[in-house]
Amino acid sequence: MKCAIIHNPNDDLSVRLMNDSIASCNQFNISPEPFPGTFKDSIDGKIEQYKLVPSIYKLEPKNGESGCFVSHYELWLRCINENQSYMILEHDAIMKRSLPENILNQFDGILNLDPCGAYQKDLEKYIKCSTNKSLNRVDKLSKPIGSLTWNTAKQYHVPGAYAYIIKPAAAEQLVKNAQSFGYLPVDVHINSYYVSISTVTPSVFKICDFMLDRKNRVKYSSTKRG
Repeated sequence: MKCAIIHNPNDDLSVRLMNDSIASCNQFNISPEPFPGTFKDSIDGKIEQYKLVPSIYKLEPKNGESGCFVSHYELWLRCINENQSYMILEHDAIMKRSLPENILNQFDGILNLDPCGAYQKDLEKYIKCSTNKSLNRVDKLSKPIGSLTWNTAKQYHVPGAYAYIIKPAAAEQLVKNAQSFGYLPVDVHINSYYVSISTVTPSVFKICDFMLDRKNRVKYSSTKRG
Protein backbone atom coordinates (compact mmCIF):
# COMPACT_ATOMS: atom_id res chain seq x y z
CA MET A 1 0.00 0.00 0.00
CA LYS A 2 1.19 3.49 -0.88
CA CYS A 3 0.38 6.74 0.91
CA ALA A 4 -0.02 10.24 -0.55
CA ILE A 5 -0.80 13.52 1.18
CA ILE A 6 -2.56 16.34 -0.66
CA HIS A 7 -1.22 19.81 0.03
CA ASN A 8 -0.68 23.23 -1.54
CA PRO A 9 3.06 23.63 -2.20
CA ASN A 10 2.58 27.37 -2.71
CA ASP A 11 1.05 27.98 0.72
CA ASP A 12 3.30 28.11 3.77
CA LEU A 13 0.57 27.02 6.17
CA SER A 14 -0.36 24.04 4.02
CA VAL A 15 3.28 22.95 3.85
CA ARG A 16 3.64 23.31 7.64
CA LEU A 17 0.50 21.28 8.27
CA MET A 18 1.69 18.65 5.81
CA ASN A 19 5.05 18.35 7.55
CA ASP A 20 3.29 17.83 10.89
CA SER A 21 1.11 15.17 9.29
CA ILE A 22 4.11 13.38 7.77
CA ALA A 23 5.93 13.45 11.11
CA SER A 24 2.93 11.85 12.84
CA CYS A 25 2.79 9.12 10.18
CA ASN A 26 6.51 8.43 10.42
CA GLN A 27 6.05 7.48 14.07
CA PHE A 28 3.96 4.52 12.85
CA ASN A 29 6.24 3.57 9.94
CA ILE A 30 4.06 5.25 7.30
CA SER A 31 5.86 7.50 4.80
CA PRO A 32 3.41 9.71 2.88
CA GLU A 33 4.46 11.09 -0.48
CA PRO A 34 3.66 14.82 -0.84
CA PHE A 35 1.10 15.27 -3.62
CA PRO A 36 0.45 18.78 -4.98
CA GLY A 37 -3.29 19.39 -5.05
CA THR A 38 -5.33 21.44 -7.50
CA PHE A 39 -5.91 25.01 -6.39
CA LYS A 40 -7.33 28.28 -7.69
CA ASP A 41 -6.10 29.15 -11.20
CA SER A 42 -5.41 25.53 -12.15
CA ILE A 43 -8.88 24.20 -11.28
CA ASP A 44 -10.72 25.06 -14.50
CA GLY A 45 -7.96 23.60 -16.66
CA LYS A 46 -7.99 20.31 -14.77
CA ILE A 47 -11.79 20.09 -14.91
CA GLU A 48 -11.59 20.54 -18.68
CA GLN A 49 -8.67 18.11 -19.00
CA TYR A 50 -10.62 15.30 -17.36
CA LYS A 51 -13.91 16.30 -19.02
CA LEU A 52 -15.65 16.56 -15.65
CA VAL A 53 -19.07 18.13 -15.09
CA PRO A 54 -20.94 18.71 -11.82
CA SER A 55 -23.44 16.09 -10.70
CA ILE A 56 -27.10 16.74 -11.35
CA TYR A 57 -27.51 16.63 -7.57
CA LYS A 58 -25.27 19.65 -7.00
CA LEU A 59 -25.09 21.77 -10.13
CA GLU A 60 -22.97 24.65 -8.80
CA PRO A 61 -20.10 23.33 -6.66
CA LYS A 62 -17.88 25.91 -5.03
CA ASN A 63 -14.52 26.41 -6.71
CA GLY A 64 -12.70 24.90 -3.74
CA GLU A 65 -14.94 21.82 -3.87
CA SER A 66 -13.99 21.30 -7.51
CA GLY A 67 -10.29 21.69 -6.77
CA CYS A 68 -10.49 19.27 -3.88
CA PHE A 69 -12.34 16.74 -6.03
CA VAL A 70 -9.72 16.89 -8.78
CA SER A 71 -6.93 16.41 -6.21
CA HIS A 72 -8.51 13.16 -5.04
CA TYR A 73 -9.55 12.16 -8.56
CA GLU A 74 -5.94 12.27 -9.75
CA LEU A 75 -4.91 9.98 -6.91
CA TRP A 76 -7.74 7.59 -7.80
CA LEU A 77 -6.35 7.47 -11.33
CA ARG A 78 -2.92 6.70 -9.92
CA CYS A 79 -4.41 3.96 -7.76
CA ILE A 80 -6.00 2.41 -10.88
CA ASN A 81 -2.97 2.76 -13.14
CA GLU A 82 -0.60 1.28 -10.56
CA ASN A 83 -3.14 -1.35 -9.41
CA GLN A 84 -2.13 -0.42 -5.88
CA SER A 85 -4.16 0.43 -2.79
CA TYR A 86 -3.59 3.98 -1.56
CA MET A 87 -3.90 5.71 1.76
CA ILE A 88 -5.05 9.21 0.80
CA LEU A 89 -4.56 12.02 3.29
CA GLU A 90 -5.17 15.75 3.32
CA HIS A 91 -2.58 17.96 4.96
CA ASP A 92 -4.44 18.38 8.27
CA ALA A 93 -4.62 14.64 9.08
CA ILE A 94 -2.65 13.54 12.13
CA MET A 95 -1.97 9.84 12.68
CA LYS A 96 -2.54 8.83 16.29
CA ARG A 97 -2.20 5.05 16.30
CA SER A 98 -0.98 2.24 14.09
CA LEU A 99 -3.16 0.57 11.50
CA PRO A 100 -4.80 -2.68 12.59
CA GLU A 101 -2.88 -5.74 11.44
CA ASN A 102 -3.70 -7.03 7.93
CA ILE A 103 -5.98 -4.05 7.42
CA LEU A 104 -6.33 -4.53 3.65
CA ASN A 105 -7.96 -7.90 4.26
CA GLN A 106 -10.66 -6.38 6.46
CA PHE A 107 -12.58 -4.27 3.94
CA ASP A 108 -13.61 -4.36 0.28
CA GLY A 109 -13.56 -0.88 -1.24
CA ILE A 110 -12.82 2.12 0.96
CA LEU A 111 -11.89 2.38 4.64
CA ASN A 112 -12.63 5.63 6.48
CA LEU A 113 -9.78 6.12 8.94
CA ASP A 114 -11.58 8.71 11.06
CA PRO A 115 -15.32 8.11 11.42
CA CYS A 116 -15.32 10.94 13.99
CA GLY A 117 -15.05 13.32 11.03
CA ALA A 118 -18.85 13.41 11.05
CA TYR A 119 -18.56 15.64 14.15
CA GLN A 120 -15.76 17.95 13.00
CA LYS A 121 -18.02 21.01 13.23
CA ASP A 122 -18.86 20.21 16.86
CA LEU A 123 -15.61 20.24 18.81
CA GLU A 124 -17.08 18.68 21.97
CA LYS A 125 -18.60 15.75 20.07
CA TYR A 126 -15.46 15.32 17.97
CA ILE A 127 -13.18 15.12 21.01
CA LYS A 128 -15.54 12.67 22.74
CA CYS A 129 -15.60 10.46 19.66
CA SER A 130 -11.82 10.70 19.18
CA THR A 131 -11.14 9.46 22.70
CA ASN A 132 -13.13 6.27 22.11
CA LYS A 133 -11.22 3.41 23.74
CA SER A 134 -13.17 0.56 22.16
CA LEU A 135 -11.43 -2.48 20.74
CA ASN A 136 -10.17 -2.48 17.17
CA ARG A 137 -13.00 -3.21 14.76
CA VAL A 138 -13.88 -2.61 11.14
CA ASP A 139 -17.55 -2.17 10.29
CA LYS A 140 -19.17 -1.90 6.88
CA LEU A 141 -21.68 0.89 6.36
CA SER A 142 -25.23 -0.30 6.01
CA LYS A 143 -26.75 -0.65 2.56
CA PRO A 144 -28.35 2.60 1.33
CA ILE A 145 -32.11 2.85 1.31
CA GLY A 146 -33.90 4.34 -1.68
CA SER A 147 -32.41 6.04 -4.72
CA LEU A 148 -29.37 8.29 -4.79
CA THR A 149 -30.10 11.94 -4.01
CA TRP A 150 -28.04 14.68 -2.42
CA ASN A 151 -29.58 14.01 0.98
CA THR A 152 -29.30 10.22 0.86
CA ALA A 153 -25.69 10.35 -0.37
CA LYS A 154 -24.82 12.47 2.67
CA GLN A 155 -26.14 9.71 4.92
CA TYR A 156 -23.76 7.13 3.47
CA HIS A 157 -20.49 8.92 2.77
CA VAL A 158 -17.03 9.65 4.21
CA PRO A 159 -17.31 13.01 6.05
CA GLY A 160 -14.35 15.22 5.25
CA ALA A 161 -12.56 12.52 3.23
CA TYR A 162 -9.22 13.62 4.67
CA ALA A 163 -7.96 10.17 5.70
CA TYR A 164 -9.01 6.96 3.97
CA ILE A 165 -7.67 3.89 2.19
CA ILE A 166 -8.95 3.06 -1.28
CA LYS A 167 -8.52 -0.09 -3.35
CA PRO A 168 -8.14 -0.01 -7.15
CA ALA A 169 -11.60 -1.44 -7.90
CA ALA A 170 -13.24 1.23 -5.73
CA ALA A 171 -11.16 3.97 -7.37
CA GLU A 172 -12.25 2.70 -10.77
CA GLN A 173 -15.90 2.84 -9.75
CA LEU A 174 -15.63 6.40 -8.39
CA VAL A 175 -13.94 7.56 -11.59
CA LYS A 176 -16.54 5.80 -13.72
CA ASN A 177 -19.42 7.40 -11.83
CA ALA A 178 -17.84 10.85 -12.06
CA GLN A 179 -17.60 10.43 -15.83
CA SER A 180 -21.11 9.00 -16.15
CA PHE A 181 -23.11 11.06 -13.65
CA GLY A 182 -20.92 14.07 -12.81
CA TYR A 183 -18.95 14.79 -9.67
CA LEU A 184 -20.11 15.68 -6.17
CA PRO A 185 -17.99 17.25 -3.42
CA VAL A 186 -15.38 14.56 -2.86
CA ASP A 187 -16.57 13.37 0.55
CA VAL A 188 -20.13 12.97 -0.73
CA HIS A 189 -18.95 11.44 -4.02
CA ILE A 190 -17.41 8.69 -1.88
CA ASN A 191 -20.78 7.19 -0.94
CA SER A 192 -22.15 3.71 -0.43
CA TYR A 193 -24.27 3.90 -3.57
CA TYR A 194 -21.05 3.91 -5.56
CA VAL A 195 -18.62 1.83 -3.49
CA SER A 196 -18.39 -0.36 -0.41
CA ILE A 197 -17.40 1.80 2.58
CA SER A 198 -16.15 0.57 5.94
CA THR A 199 -14.96 2.41 9.05
CA VAL A 200 -12.31 1.56 11.61
CA THR A 201 -12.88 2.12 15.34
CA PRO A 202 -11.23 3.76 17.16
CA SER A 203 -10.00 6.34 14.66
CA VAL A 204 -6.51 5.96 13.24
CA PHE A 205 -6.31 9.65 12.30
CA LYS A 206 -7.61 12.90 13.73
CA ILE A 207 -7.87 16.44 12.41
CA CYS A 208 -4.95 18.55 13.58
CA ASP A 209 -5.74 20.87 16.49
CA PHE A 210 -5.13 23.99 14.40
CA MET A 211 -7.87 23.13 11.88
CA LEU A 212 -10.25 21.89 14.56
CA ASP A 213 -10.46 25.46 15.80
CA ARG A 214 -13.54 26.83 14.05
CA LYS A 215 -12.03 30.28 13.50
CA ASN A 216 -8.98 28.80 11.81
CA ARG A 217 -11.09 26.39 9.75
CA VAL A 218 -13.20 29.25 8.41
CA LYS A 219 -10.26 31.61 7.87
CA TYR A 220 -8.01 29.07 6.17
CA SER A 221 -10.58 27.03 4.27
CA SER A 222 -8.94 28.12 1.01
CA THR A 223 -5.73 26.48 2.20
CA LYS A 224 -7.58 23.23 2.75
CA ARG A 225 -9.92 23.21 -0.20
CA GLY A 226 -8.41 25.34 -2.92
